[in-house]
Amino acid sequence: MASPARRIHRLGSRLALFGLVVMTGCTMRPFEVKEPDEARDFVAPYRAAAGERGPHDYDPDPRPISLCYSTQLNTQEEVVARARSLCPNNGPLRYFSEDSVVNGCGLLQPNRVTFICTPGPQPPSPYE
Repeated sequence: MASPARRIHRLGSRLALFGLVVMTGCTMRPFEVKEPDEARDFVAPYRAAAGERGPHDYDPDPRPISLCYSTQLNTQEEVVARARSLCPNNGPLRYFSEDSVVNGCGLLQPNRVTFICTPGPQPPSPYE
């Protein structure tokens, strides 16, 4: 009969293996994270010139979109598609920067890419 310490060691090994299998089976999509200061500074002149807008007003000004991703878990197409989905009215995206050190991303998706999104044309008003 195995000692209690040996049984606990076996159980821990099995749980670790189970956790790895579960983690690799999950799909992890790129997720939005706070943009770098340089991106905010880049779009600041546009925001200052625009003035005040209400929360539901159309905003044509460029804005940064930052996403965390992993080269092992995500494809470039998946990252760009996610960024496009966050840019209003299918506006054009422009690559801005990429980093992987102290960026707010987790261990499984350590890379952050930042795009500058210019919102597409204003949609027609539903009240007209």
